[in-house]
Amino acid sequence: DINLMSLKTDNKFDKLQALLEEGKANGFNRALVIFNTVDDAINFYKRIEDGNKLLIHSRYTTEDKEEKQKRLDKLRKSENEFIIVGTQSIEAGVDVSSNLIITELAPANSLVQRFGRFLRYEGENEGRAYIWYVEENLSNNGYDKYKVYERKLCVKTLKLLRRYNMKINMHIPETPAGYKRLIDETYEEELKEINKRDIEDMLLIFTNFGNISPAVELFLNLEGSFIRDGLTIPVKVSLDQEEPIPLSYEKFKQLLSQEKVSGFTDRYDRELKEIPKEDKQKLMDEKKVVKFLFRKNIDAFIVEGDYSHEYGLMLS
Repeated sequence: DINLMSLKTDNKFDKLQALLEEGKANGFNRALVIFNTVDDAINFYKRIEDGNKLLIHSRYTTEDKEEKQKRLDKLRKSENEFIIVGTQSIEAGVDVSSNLIITELAPANSLVQRFGRFLRYEGENEGRAYIWYVEENLSNNGYDKYKVYERKLCVKTLKLLRRYNMKINMHIPETPAGYKRLIDETYEEELKEINKRDIEDMLLIFTNFGNISPAVELFLNLEGSFIRDGLTIPVKVSLDQEEPIPLSYEKFKQLLSQEKVSGFTDRYDRELKEIPKEDKQKLMDEKKVVKFLFRKNIDAFIVEGDYSHEYGLMLS
């Protein structure tokens, strides 16, 4: 069974810590705690005093990501107890199995991916699962997002979880209680909106490299990636930082509006350059950002914040 919990912003970390302690007391000591934002993941991780803990999210350098993977492998192979705190970065490419999962509400497909790290291996049959959400964030009609996700998809997923009394098998799709119906009903409206002609045109591009112009145009229209859902911006906290760190466009735009982006460096000259006023407006338009990055040969934007090997990029 999956336990569904409505929490408050001011006490959510206390409640989640209590779940960890209760789980450990009952023998569920391989814990996975997943948040929808990096900031929440970092702040909760700092509260944990257990030595066998690990923080995983997207705002690390390549070198530190590799170190995180080594630490993860060591925990998975040699430790009977651990607490892994992370974000949706855990959903793919992380081979670990927990017997206690505490995840923030997300659209159905993300939840299924997260539960793929719960009782993952053969012979693991007993565990505890919690899905929690912050009611005041979810019901705020002034926003289209619940954290980083479309609010309407999260609301729909929550309604379906309640309808099925939380008895859904998150590992097997095709059983009567399998997750396929959760996926199908969550994305029913979105599937109707898919333009099949656009998909056919995209496939034609990849089978006709004689003319690369359509591929370039599509690449820019898709905001810089054929596969990634959402634009990321390369940022650094100082000129001395060697490698840029990917930051979500929504977070970057927030920093830009708060005057916390001091400028940028290009790929050839690492000196700080000021962003022209007319270009700041372009950077607030998602459709124009990728063209700006290529036109200016952007290496990274310099943002207010700090970086550590343990916590990653921490923003002001």
